[in-house]
Amino acid sequence: MQMTSAEMIERIGRRTIVDVLADTVAERGDAPALNSKAPDGSWKRLSWAEYLRTAASVASALRKLGVKRGDRVALLMRNRMECNIADTACMLLGVTTTSIYLTSSNSQLEWILGHSESVAIIVDGEQLERTLQIKPQVPTLKTVICVDEVPATDAPVTAWAGLLGAQPLDLDEAKRVVQQDDIATIIYTSGTTGRPKAAQHSHRSIVSGLESIHLAFGEGFTHKRVISYLPMAHVAERFFSHYVGLRLGSEVYFCPEVTAIGAYLLEVKPNIFFGPPRIWEKLWGAAQGIARSTPDPAGADMRRALDVGLQAVRARTETGEIPGDLAIDLADTEPARKQITSALALDTIEIALTAAASMSADTLDGMASLGVQLADFYGMTEFVGGVGSPYDPRRGCLGRPFPGVDMRIAEDGEVQLRGPQAFVGYLKDPEQTAASFTDDGWVKSGDLGLIEEDGYLRLIGRKKDLIITAGGKNISPGPIEAAIASSPLVSTVVVVGEARKFPAALVLPDPMEVVEWGRQLDKDVSDVTALMSDPDLEQEILQHVERVNKDLARVEQVKKIKILPEVWGPDSDVMTPTMKVKRNVVTEKYAAHIDGLYVDEG
Repeated sequence: MQMTSAEMIERIGRRTIVDVLADTVAERGDAPALNSKAPDGSWKRLSWAEYLRTAASVASALRKLGVKRGDRVALLMRNRMECNIADTACMLLGVTTTSIYLTSSNSQLEWILGHSESVAIIVDGEQLERTLQIKPQVPTLKTVICVDEVPATDAPVTAWAGLLGAQPLDLDEAKRVVQQDDIATIIYTSGTTGRPKAAQHSHRSIVSGLESIHLAFGEGFTHKRVISYLPMAHVAERFFSHYVGLRLGSEVYFCPEVTAIGAYLLEVKPNIFFGPPRIWEKLWGAAQGIARSTPDPAGADMRRALDVGLQAVRARTETGEIPGDLAIDLADTEPARKQITSALALDTIEIALTAAASMSADTLDGMASLGVQLADFYGMTEFVGGVGSPYDPRRGCLGRPFPGVDMRIAEDGEVQLRGPQAFVGYLKDPEQTAASFTDDGWVKSGDLGLIEEDGYLRLIGRKKDLIITAGGKNISPGPIEAAIASSPLVSTVVVVGEARKFPAALVLPDPMEVVEWGRQLDKDVSDVTALMSDPDLEQEILQHVERVNKDLARVEQVKKIKILPEVWGPDSDVMTPTMKVKRNVVTEKYAAHIDGLYVDEG
């Protein structure tokens, strides 16, 4: 369905998120909405009616604590139902929320609380102590609410449990008070340079984005099981596991640790699953691991099934069809593939989504061979709902604009979007706000791309990440890094080459995979750092890079690599909380290693 941005504005009228929630509760009142695990392993569940009633009670209690329309409230907790309830309670009051990364340092936490002028913060028990330490440095912060049992302390802390008994806020009152122009949330970007920018989204932009999603995905996206497991401070997780759920009546299950997602997949068996490329790479690696570790003859059947599946996917990609003999083999090996997909809980996924970074062809082919057709979703913190074709994905493309989204390519090749889904601007930063829009009101994405004849968007790379070699060739590092990182042995890759004669790469091995690799070769795995520096490992990774180079243009081929026996986590100085590489920090911090790759450059 095609729709212009002007038509979307007319379609949503004056609806707010409160109206969206009210409609869903009216339709889905007794259906399950939120599911969190209790300490004993049982599931605590709330229906949609219970969800609204609880959020309305919390809203009423917050108002008694002095929180009013236009105020800002911060959320600092793991993925759990209280996070969504608190967010919804604030929206019922016309209060703005901002969710903060758990990996934020104390100084970052203090800065965000001060910059947002938050009057209250809702935390879990793990975050309470440091929040109380920071509170005196934030003049606007009056109230600290803890969703867990509050330990004995002299500091004033409000217990979440005490809010739940308040008389629920009247829904009709909330619908009258909250307006489309009210700021619903502030998303602090996990920027790769400097302080994060505070992108403000109104009820209008979010409701428009939700309507775009609903029209693009259709009824196949409604009333489905989803897992909330990525940081709620990131726009993608906040949108898919919270706001989209409000519009489409999703059944949300909360996974408090990203590392536990495998177990939650098996238990929840979601219908819709969103994951960044690294998650899908891990799942494809796990599928291969199952085939390797299963004793023969079942293991041999699985390995053959994966091989045949890959052959079929690649044949279909190249020619549009699967040859007869291969089609017979594909049918014969299907039971073995089903064993693998069942073991990973991939067999219940109806819609598989990814976004945020380049995906290697190996991972795309691998997941497709298991029956999981990945659809790329393109958006940004500043524009909720953007581009994607979930039911007709195409290799190398992101799809068409969602209904209600206008898209164009600027003269310099930048992708630009327009629509009511656009953010209002950056809090307290009029200069950056102005720089984010063109003079005629389009949002600048910072991405380079082209629109194909049938309207599909193809991305080329980030404008700011573009590498210009000494020979004047423009290279986008993202696709190259994704291809190299497709090896299970590789965790992180940074391609370098600015003003150099050729591209090179810093490569971080994956410690868990390296240990398994070492065991298979009867190596000493007691010292993981030493194992990550093993010459045999470097040689194996080099061979993988050489295979990758065969599919790259000559100017893109990586000539040398430097193995770094390190682990870069979201709390390191070279990564953002969403695991994006801070290229400027890397090039400065590892300048000696990079220079060493070019000692013979001449």
